[in-house]
Amino acid sequence: MYCGKCAVAQWQPVLVDETEWMVEDGVLELKLIKDVRRDENARRGPSSEWWSGVIAGEPSLDRAKVVVDEYVRLESLPPDQQAQMLREHELNAAAARDKAEEAHEVRERANADAAAAAAAEAALPEQTRRRLEALRAHFPEIPIEYGKTSD
Repeated sequence: MYCGKCAVAQWQPVLVDETEWMVEDGVLELKLIKDVRRDENARRGPSSEWWSGVIAGEPSLDRAKVVVDEYVRLESLPPDQQAQMLREHELNAAAARDKAEEAHEVRERANADAAAAAAAEAALPEQTRRRLEALRAHFPEIPIEYGKTSD
């Protein structure tokens, strides 16, 4: 494919007559239509071909970030790819649940630590509390805490 005067080597062939490009606000926008009419796609169907990228030699796309529902109906894929996409979807959903649970636990621990620190500080003698307040007023950019500050 030629884009202006520069040759671009792509991962797989595209339909050159349907390729469009333009430069807008200094950004090159390409619209490439994959040429899926090759013999190797006749066996498994045109939806079976997933590209790892567009330009040969560039970093591959992270397939974990691809949501198949945005591009292809799952039922149009061959059974082996349907199973693979469902497994990946289930793994991604489980990872998201684990991440949300971990974030919740971190917030809970932080809240419990803050409550314990507030209780410990409230139990201090008045003069010590005033000194802490004076330090905090003098150094507002530094978090000054009383009690256990690390595990």
